[in-house]
Amino acid sequence: MVALKDIHIGSIIRKYVYNHGISPQWLAGKLGCNRSKIYKIYEKKSIDTDLLILISNVLNYNFLDEYKEEQISDCP
Repeated sequence: MVALKDIHIGSIIRKYVYNHGISPQWLAGKLGCNRSKIYKIYEKKSIDTDLLILISNVLNYNFLDEYKEEQISDCP
């Protein structure tokens, strides 16, 4: 059985953006949306894969890596 990390991807994106000095306005412009949409993304525990890939490409960081398996147990 694969145990997945209990993560909040919106918080991870927010932290990355903040730590890299990126403004929500800049990110919104790159994603083609408004700033309020960025703040809504920050609040989400999970987001659509296509959106996550787009954000990853814009920020040049693979946020899908956050979902890598933490551990595998009970494997035959």
